[in-house]
Amino acid sequence: MSVDINFMLTDKIYENMRTPLFLKAIQQPPEWANDEILAWDQQYFNLAQAFMRHHYWTSQGSINVFRVVGTAHQQYQHRPWLDLLTSGKRMDINLPLQQKKPEYYREVQPKVPMMYFNTLDGIHYYVGADGNHRTCIAKFMFYETGETQLHGVTINHYDIHNEFYQLFRQLQSRIKQLNLSVVITPVSTLLKREDTAGWMTDYFETYLLWQEYNEVENTEHTEQLDYEQAQQKFFELSTQFSLKQQNVNVQKSFWKKIFLFK
Repeated sequence: MSVDINFMLTDKIYENMRTPLFLKAIQQPPEWANDEILAWDQQYFNLAQAFMRHHYWTSQGSINVFRVVGTAHQQYQHRPWLDLLTSGKRMDINLPLQQKKPEYYREVQPKVPMMYFNTLDGIHYYVGADGNHRTCIAKFMFYETGETQLHGVTINHYDIHNEFYQLFRQLQSRIKQLNLSVVITPVSTLLKREDTAGWMTDYFETYLLWQEYNEVENTEHTEQLDYEQAQQKFFELSTQFSLKQQNVNVQKSFWKKIFLFK
């Protein structure tokens, strides 16, 4: 991203934003300043959350601000961090506040307004419902001061059994390929909760509800599949599909020979 420094140094629109932090950032940007702000994949989360193993939440967490790689806010996705710093719609308010009270970014008590972060792996964090501008400012501020930890933030760590989710999708595909009268539905059950003031962890168990209708006998067979059982079911369907493909190929070969002899 190229920055028109002269314009930012002189134009009235940047008058309130020209704090020491802002000026240093546009004149000597860090090497990561043009890294893309990644998108939190809300569609994946909506589809896969039924396969969640645990959900950890705290309103008093700390994160390495340099491990924040993206955001759930569509307006700021796929833009460089420097672009957010120089053109974020609330930077004319937040930058002067940072200059006036930089200790806000170092305080350990919960942030007001709250700052939210989502993570699937505990390493890569995404800004959630609020906190995009302050996260961006913290990155540039801590880069200059040599700090890393942003305290008093709300963290949601979602541990999703992605392999089970992908297996579920593969089963759906096999069922469709074989034209089976089967419906599979993921069912998530809350096993327990651990919590005290300011944090909690919910633990879940997921199984697939397999509902198969027999049109000849007019009956329905239902069973619950855990991950290992679902793997076995997929193996059986894959074998069935392979045999079906072999039969199709044999028939094609037979009719091909018939037409050749005519």
